[in-house]
Amino acid sequence: MQSVDIQAGAAIVWGRQFLQSAMRLFSLGGKSRESYLDQRVEERWDADYKNKISINFVEIFANRLSTYAMSGSTISCDDETLDELLYSVWVRSSKWLPLALGVGRVYLVPYILGNQVYTDYIAQSNVIATDFNGEDLVGFVCVSDVKTVGDKRYARLTHHQFDAEAQTYTVTNKAVLQRNNSFGGDVPLTAVPEWADLLPEITFTGVEVRPFGFVDSPKDNRNADKLQGASICDGCQGTIQEIHDTIQQYMIEFDHKRSVLGVDRSMIDTETMQRNGGRVAIAQEHILTETSGKLGTGGTDLFSVYSPDIRDAAYRDRLLHLFGRLEKQVGTSNGILTPADTSMATATQVKRSMYDTWAMVGRMRTSIEAAMHSLAYGMTVMLSVIGVSVAEDYALTFDWSQDLLKDSNEEFAQISQAHSAKVLSDVEYRRFFYPNESPKEAQAALEEIRKSQPDPYDELFPVEPFGGGADEGGADQ
Repeated sequence: MQSVDIQAGAAIVWGRQFLQSAMRLFSLGGKSRESYLDQRVEERWDADYKNKISINFVEIFANRLSTYAMSGSTISCDDETLDELLYSVWVRSSKWLPLALGVGRVYLVPYILGNQVYTDYIAQSNVIATDFNGEDLVGFVCVSDVKTVGDKRYARLTHHQFDAEAQTYTVTNKAVLQRNNSFGGDVPLTAVPEWADLLPEITFTGVEVRPFGFVDSPKDNRNADKLQGASICDGCQGTIQEIHDTIQQYMIEFDHKRSVLGVDRSMIDTETMQRNGGRVAIAQEHILTETSGKLGTGGTDLFSVYSPDIRDAAYRDRLLHLFGRLEKQVGTSNGILTPADTSMATATQVKRSMYDTWAMVGRMRTSIEAAMHSLAYGMTVMLSVIGVSVAEDYALTFDWSQDLLKDSNEEFAQISQAHSAKVLSDVEYRRFFYPNESPKEAQAALEEIRKSQPDPYDELFPVEPFGGGADEGGADQ
């Protein structure tokens, strides 16, 4: 059985200086298809997504949208080997899908190690595109993996090149020793035990389409020349800064609030105060713990507490306003940062209130399907090299969950009405409750039910053959 291993180390940003050095290592200097500004922007996206110091709104949106897109959804393939490989990638979507939304794009790249097929997931910030065929990316250099051996840190650099005309796909691997934001020259792949079985270069023939996939963020990068997505919070830095400033002001006001106890001078024990270096002490006889009402003769207050309220409501209103603005800038409906009032709503009302969010989720799912088809093809190429055959006519099936938008009672009522109106047959009605049954299986089950549970009206009003009874063979004269 083959397995898939997603290398988490590949998510580390090494900086564009490092990648530019890698380009020269593959004799590709000057082939970068990205400007200096584009590279700086992608580095900033990566840093924002991985920020662990302050509230990370990029991560919040990325995780929430990923949950909406993937929770309860499945992928299946009618080829058993390919099904296992794709399932292994799918169940780790909580790793690569939020990363795609955070940095704009994540690459899913299959490769061979020994006699097994694995999958790298590589952030856009760790990739420099080198070749395009029209709008299709066909070549890039990337940091595929990083490992620490002893006190040394190594990076695995990979050049991927697909030639559609020659139908070849060449993968070149090099290992380098990291030194700050650059490397100290290439080293043998055997320097890292996990890479010892990797081939320095391998060329696959008969490759008809791109054998790797990528998932794009649904956020537009506002650059007509770049087809990949942008960070989910791209262009929202001003609002995010306002939110952080408001939270900081709220914290300062909360920290500076002081409660002051005002005490009548007659309650002060002056002798104890003098012995304590001037610290105020209230005489014991003035401390009543079980007395209700006011203290003092005639009910006069002998102490009061000064505890001014902070502008709690004003800060909360301000934050909710900013949260709503940020949701609109990202392109989602309310409910990511602001409360979603859907507790008593029907499925139709929920869908309307979350339309923008679900439109974005739909674009994410489209990108995921395309990536999985490309990844599956790439896996078949890899499997063929290690001698594992895959059915040529394999098919992928995606079952996208709609649980959040479904109201079981409302849906049952609609299906029942359709069945009563003869819009749905008995077989279709049963398959609504048992979707895994084939039409023949559903029909057989219905016939068994009718035999074991006969209609009572058939016994009360039996149907007699036409022309039968006393008149059969002729009427009495």
